[in-house]
Amino acid sequence: MDALLAYIYEAAAMPGRWPHVLDDVASHLGAKGGNLIAISPGNRRAIASPGVEAITRAFEAAGFQNENSRIDRLVARSPYPGFLTDRDLHSEWEMRTLPLYRDFLMPTGTAFGAATIIQGAGDDGLLISLEAFADADAAWAAVPQLDRLRPHFARAATLSAQLRLQEARSTVAALQAIGAAAALLDHRGRLMAANATFEATLDHGFLDGRNRLHLTSPATDRLLAETIASPDRRGRSIALPDLPSGPCALHVVPIHGDARDLFDGGAFMLLASGAGNRSVPASDLLQALFDLSPAEARVARRMIDGATPAEIASENRLSTATVRTQLASVYRKTGTSRQVELVNLLTRFAGGGDTPYG
Repeated sequence: MDALLAYIYEAAAMPGRWPHVLDDVASHLGAKGGNLIAISPGNRRAIASPGVEAITRAFEAAGFQNENSRIDRLVARSPYPGFLTDRDLHSEWEMRTLPLYRDFLMPTGTAFGAATIIQGAGDDGLLISLEAFADADAAWAAVPQLDRLRPHFARAATLSAQLRLQEARSTVAALQAIGAAAALLDHRGRLMAANATFEATLDHGFLDGRNRLHLTSPATDRLLAETIASPDRRGRSIALPDLPSGPCALHVVPIHGDARDLFDGGAFMLLASGAGNRSVPASDLLQALFDLSPAEARVARRMIDGATPAEIASENRLSTATVRTQLASVYRKTGTSRQVELVNLLTRFAGGGDTPYG
């Protein structure tokens, strides 16, 4: 048990470790793995541990997440202060006849799990589940130990959220230091942080609402709402021609990451730029903003300079295929699909002082 506690609190400081912690706990208790699911009104974001990742992806591909009575009934029992099993939430007859169980969970050996919801701020919560116990009795037998771990899960999740929020605020502050107007929104569009340059640029053009950030123009606010709600999380540039401080473009940039995204690290970066802002960001800033690896950040920086994948490969003694793989990851993480889109996005940041490739 002491080793499990150490792993849990290690994940508090390094949120990317959460999937592996779930596998460790599952192995100790006789399950195959686990899921973390961030729950908020109208939105669920999940990440699976390696032990159940393949089966979780198959579950999602089959469409069962859209009508998942396991989650719905667990939410209905909240704020129950412990773990509940499938048999606590469903009768034997339901587990034989409901399509969720009959067509997927039973055939794949994943019908017996245990889960809990840890309440967050407002209506948000974090669901922690252990999946694929051998049978109902095995799941029930694990509950006492899971309940003893639950307060530690809750404290570690809270610490993860606090650290991610501090990281987000630090990123926005760093952009302020180089003159970039930036703000950070969560998955629902609520304002997490904004620097003084962003506030001055938009002046009276936005309202920090309780549910999400609003633009004062109904037409542009509708575009912002559509972008935030879009399931494919693509970026968008919104023209704001009538601000008191002058016309500008508001760039909505999705932030892609891993388990860290479940802990309020921010879902969208807003960048406001006026005409003529064509400076180029440094590689370390690109890396921080878009969760790029050092190699990906360097590739992005050289693409802004107009280099081709073949030229980048030659400069760094890499294969062109390797550079193209890195570039594909850059496109995915920045929400772009072509070099011109990447350049138009990244040159909206103020900065510079970087070497040609690093």
